[in-house]
Amino acid sequence: MINFCNEGLADIDCKTPSCDGYSVKNLISVSEVRKKGFLVDYFVKPPVEVQLKFSCSVNVKKINLNCAVGLQKSSVFLISSETNNNSQSIVAKGSVNTSEKFLVFHLRGIDKDDCGKHETFYNTRNLSDVKSLYIKILQTEGSTIPALGSLEVWGYVSFKVPKPIKSSILKLWQNINSPKETIKNIVSDPPSVSSEKKQDIAKPFTIPDEFLDPITCDIFTIPMMLPSGKIVDIVTLERFYKAEEKWGRGRSDPFTGVLFTNDSKPVVATSLKERLDQYLMANSNVPVLKNIPRTVGRSITQHLGIPIQNNCHSYSSTSQYNPKISKRKLKDIDSLLEHSLDGLPSFLETSIPKKQKIECLKCNKSEILFKLPCEHFICRCCLVSLNRSEDNRCKCNEKINFCDVIRYHINI
Repeated sequence: MINFCNEGLADIDCKTPSCDGYSVKNLISVSEVRKKGFLVDYFVKPPVEVQLKFSCSVNVKKINLNCAVGLQKSSVFLISSETNNNSQSIVAKGSVNTSEKFLVFHLRGIDKDDCGKHETFYNTRNLSDVKSLYIKILQTEGSTIPALGSLEVWGYVSFKVPKPIKSSILKLWQNINSPKETIKNIVSDPPSVSSEKKQDIAKPFTIPDEFLDPITCDIFTIPMMLPSGKIVDIVTLERFYKAEEKWGRGRSDPFTGVLFTNDSKPVVATSLKERLDQYLMANSNVPVLKNIPRTVGRSITQHLGIPIQNNCHSYSSTSQYNPKISKRKLKDIDSLLEHSLDGLPSFLETSIPKKQKIECLKCNKSEILFKLPCEHFICRCCLVSLNRSEDNRCKCNEKINFCDVIRYHINI
């Protein structure tokens, strides 16, 4: 069988807008972006339909769906097919529960060698000579957005396809599979690589899930704890705010939709941020993590080139190294974090505006005030005396036009 969800074998399209970097084209890509999957934009709700148009007629045998990207998960699917006679009909429908992630549709009699929940096609007549396949996401889990981690459509080239086209399809499928086979051979038996290096090649570097944003699957820069208990990155939260403002909605929890208040709002997940910075420092030599934003900067040994004990982890890249800092203080991650952030402006808390003290410019009273054209305030008694005097100028030396004086009411 051939997996037709690959570039050259099929074309994929979705009219719904997607998140940056999570286009629907990722599902058929032969590069590394295929692992990222497909995510719609944050404001989109189901249903969402994905169309897969094959380069030739296909006899479909099996469809594999990875229903989740991070914590975003689709739960109910409807599969439709369009044959060469332009007849479109529903061929399968299935759903997954909270503990399940994969959904497999297959014909009766095919071995269930794939993990996940298995469903059989109930309309096999329209699985022959298929030119297009429609995967519709009808429902998501909780308040998450529609997502597809991966998509595979296995089948055979229809016998009605001419032999030259069939042979070109088979060659293209062999070219797609051949790089994987050569890589496996190199890893399994490299000519001059030691056993320790073999283990390094066989085990790729993986980042723990607790350090990944559940929406974008990127590494946290500043993790924010939401009132719902979920943790998202501050960049993701700001992008969600902008998307909600376009539709006239206020700032709310992306998972529950509940608006934030002064008592219920996002806060920085400090303990997770500390663990993340320690993890980034310990793996600073990994190429994937070199350009990741961090709070505490580089390690001392890397910056100064001096062999120092491992218990003195790092200091801020924005401040000079102070040898007077004790080892006890460097051991304390809270003190180290406070030292690295000292003097930097805070962008997580909004400053409380200072109330302007409004009073009479002459006697400093705050009762029965009037506002002058020059924006100064004066009480009733002083205004009357000023009107009777010959010098009708304010202390700023601006002439007062008493017709423009208005009564000012203090808001309590």
